[in-house]
Amino acid sequence: MDNSFLKEQADRCRRLAENADKFTKRRLLDLAEKYDERLDRPSRATRSPLPGSLLEARLQASPDQSN
Repeated sequence: MDNSFLKEQADRCRRLAENADKFTKRRLLDLAEKYDERLDRPSRATRSPLPGSLLEARLQASPDQSN
């Protein structure tokens, strides 16, 4: 999702919260905060990939250990 979509969703939640009851207002504001948090994170495409397998991860962590 792009940043403009996330900002719009956060703003929409805040606008709805203005006229909502106390319980719904808290939930909408929490949701808006989650959208804001996602704006600060790198996208999945820019995150480093996970190792291909558990074995590969173990081999990279301790290459010189032998029994």
